[in-house]
Amino acid sequence: MVTIHCTYLWGPRTCQGANGVVVDGLQIHIPAGAQPEQASDGHLTVIDQAAGAEYDFEHASWTSPTELTVASGSEIPISGNAGTGLGGNADAGDFGLLGGVIRASELKAGVINHALAISVPCTQGYVWPSEGPWGLACGSIGRSSSGALHMGSLLQLNMSARQIAATGAPAWEQTIMRAMAQYGLYVNDTNGGGDDQTLELETQDDVSFTSFGASPQLANYLSSLGGRLWSNGAVGLGGLPINTAKLRVIAPCIAQGTCAATAVAHAARAHSRKRGKRGHKRARHAKR
Repeated sequence: MVTIHCTYLWGPRTCQGANGVVVDGLQIHIPAGAQPEQASDGHLTVIDQAAGAEYDFEHASWTSPTELTVASGSEIPISGNAGTGLGGNADAGDFGLLGGVIRASELKAGVINHALAISVPCTQGYVWPSEGPWGLACGSIGRSSSGALHMGSLLQLNMSARQIAATGAPAWEQTIMRAMAQYGLYVNDTNGGGDDQTLELETQDDVSFTSFGASPQLANYLSSLGGRLWSNGAVGLGGLPINTAKLRVIAPCIAQGTCAATAVAHAARAHSRKRGKRGHKRARHAKR
């Protein structure tokens, strides 16, 4: 039984989830030996199946064996219709931390049956399912916000399965590309990266296994392919660059299921009529 000490680093309500439960002072069960990720965000996620809750924390550290200090955090429900995966407070998008991470078991199986979580250098504003314009605004790191993505944006790799196979990318990368095409990628954080063409895919940290004495699943899998997992969490494995011009932004109302059917049909007809005249402009829009 562990007591959570939350410091409200990011301000009011950053120590409670969408269900309104304040985690500061909350006592929860955490498996003995559990450790936060080694990367700078210090994320730690605890799943309490008996309570039907997911606990997400940022900048987590052990103050004592029975007290965990965190900068922000949340409790979000995972059972029944109450489990949306939204309303967390441990990343800039306020998503549950388990949502969208790539697991070694999925790469081995060659199938990822869910959308992916990504971080981008910076964002402008936010759209559903994000709950606020958190993270690094482009202006705050000296970048133009023109054409920048919003926090919560849903991207899709506009390629067919046949086109993905024709790239000749290694099998593990094609697995990721198929998920990008079928389910998409949600922007849930910012990283202040060095260029505008790089997206960081989020993976499950091997500390989920090594802190309990098990073998590092992702590092071992990468090693079997001739690569490695760096100490900062970056994957050192050669693949093919994915053309960012093949990414398109999906309207938030599509994912949310709130688009008016007539408006969607009208937009589809207009798109079909203008295809021949505006192909070049559409390509530039997709790249942004």
